[in-house]
Amino acid sequence: MKKGLMAGLLALLCALCAAGLCEEADAVFRAAHPGCAIAAQDAWGDTAAAVMEGDGRRVLLVAEKQDGTWRIVIDNAHALDPDGPCPTLFLDSDIALYWTDQEDGKTFSCFRKDGVWGDVALTHRVGLLETLYHYDGWNLCVQRVWCDENDNVTASLEDMAFPGRWMKELITLAGFDLAKLPHGYAGSESWPGEYALTQGARELFPDCAYLDGQADSDGLRFLLRRPDGETVFAGVTQDDTGLFRTAESTPLPRDAQVYLGDENFTSALVIEREGSPRASLVLKPHADGSWGLRQCPHFLGTQLGQNWMRQEEGRRLFGAHPWNDVTAIDWTSVPTDESRLRAAFSTDGWATPNNPNPEDRLHLRTEGNRGAASLGKYYNGTPVQVITRGDEWTKVDVCGVQGYMMTRYLAFGEDMASVAAAAPAMQLRDAQTRLYASPQEDASYEIVTHDPLVIGILGETWYHVWYPDTELSGWMKQDALWPGNG
Repeated sequence: MKKGLMAGLLALLCALCAAGLCEEADAVFRAAHPGCAIAAQDAWGDTAAAVMEGDGRRVLLVAEKQDGTWRIVIDNAHALDPDGPCPTLFLDSDIALYWTDQEDGKTFSCFRKDGVWGDVALTHRVGLLETLYHYDGWNLCVQRVWCDENDNVTASLEDMAFPGRWMKELITLAGFDLAKLPHGYAGSESWPGEYALTQGARELFPDCAYLDGQADSDGLRFLLRRPDGETVFAGVTQDDTGLFRTAESTPLPRDAQVYLGDENFTSALVIEREGSPRASLVLKPHADGSWGLRQCPHFLGTQLGQNWMRQEEGRRLFGAHPWNDVTAIDWTSVPTDESRLRAAFSTDGWATPNNPNPEDRLHLRTEGNRGAASLGKYYNGTPVQVITRGDEWTKVDVCGVQGYMMTRYLAFGEDMASVAAAAPAMQLRDAQTRLYASPQEDASYEIVTHDPLVIGILGETWYHVWYPDTELSGWMKQDALWPGNG
C-alpha cells in the first residue's frame, strides 16, 4: 500500500514539475509563432515540446534549456498532418520524443544523441499487425510484425526497403517532411507516393528521366527515358544482402504509347500501337532478380514463370518462352491473344520423372551409374532441365542441383503432360520456417512464410522444396512440414 501511494505521489510530482517547465517554455514557443496557440505540450527536465496551431498551420517545436535559457532547437512546419486531429505529445526522458495519432494507430518517435535529434521512425498498429518504418542511413526499412492478443510476436516479415539516400535530411526531426517521405508516414494508401517514386528512380537510375512508377510486394517498377531518348521498363528488387538489383529492359517501341496501369491491374505495362491490338503485360521478378512476363491480364488466365506456363485449367507446363527476360524481350512479339502465347511456348529441353509406380521416386545421382551417391529422390511431375540426354543416363538440373537420372524413367518434352504429379501436399508447421540453401544445418538460410511444393526427399531429414511462382527453391527439415488436416 505504501509503495503504491509513493508511486502515485511521485507520478503527480513529475507531472507538476513537467507542467511548470512547460510554463517556462511557453513564452519561447509563443514568441516563435505569435499567431499560433499551443495545442499540445509536454516536458521533461531541460527539454520541452509543443504543437502550435494557427493560420492554417500546425508546427512541431522542441525547446531545450541551455545555460539557464530556453531556446528553440526544432521548428518544423512539415512534420505533422495539417488536417488530421492534433497529436498527443510525450517526452519519455529528455532524449526521447513521441507523438501519436490515436485515431489511426500511428506513433512517431525520435531520439536525441550527442545533443542532436536524429531520424524519425514510425510504428503503425492496426489490430494485431504492427508496421515499423525506420531509416538505416541508406534506405527506408519496413518490417511487419504480427502479435497475438497478449502482444506476443507470432511472426515478422521484412518488406523490401525503399531506396532512400535522398531522405537523409528529410528524415531527421529538423527536416522531417511528412508530405515528401513515402506515404507509409503520411497515411495514404498509395505507397510510396509520387514524390518518393521520382526520387527513388533518380537515385537508382541517375542518368535517366523518370516517367512513371509503381511499387508493390514484388518490387519497384519504373518507366524511364534514357539519355539516348529510348523509353525502357526497369524492375527493382533487393537481394539477401540488402543491395538493390535492377533489370533494365530493351527499348520499348518508339511508335507506341506506353504507360503503367490498366484498369484493376495497376502494375501492368500497357503498349498501344496504332493498327495493332493493345498489349497489357504484368511483369514480375524471378528468384534470381531478373524480370519477365508473368501474365496478360485480359487473357483467360494463363500465367508464365521463368520456365513454366500455367493454363486456366490449372495444369503447369515446363519449358521456355521468349518473354522471360526483359533485358532481351522483342516488344513487337509480345502476345496479344491466348493462341499466340501458347504457340510460342516450347517444352524442348525439359523432362520429368515418370516412375511406373507413382509412389516411387527417381534418384538423382552424382554420376551416371547405379552405384553413385544419391543427391535425392524425386517425385513424378517434378520439372528437370535437360543438360545432356543419353541412352541410359541423362544429365539434368533440378532447381539448381545437377546430377544424373535414368533416361528410361524420364518423360521428355510434350510427353511430360501425360505424367500426373505425385508430390505430397505439405504445409508449414510454423508461420516462419527456414529454407536452407543446401541440406546442411549450418548452411545459409532465409525465412519463408508460405507452403512450398515438395519435389524430392533426401534421407530421413530433408525435403527439397520449390516455390514455382517465384522460382525460389531450397531445403527444409522434414519435421518442419506436415500433411495438414486434409
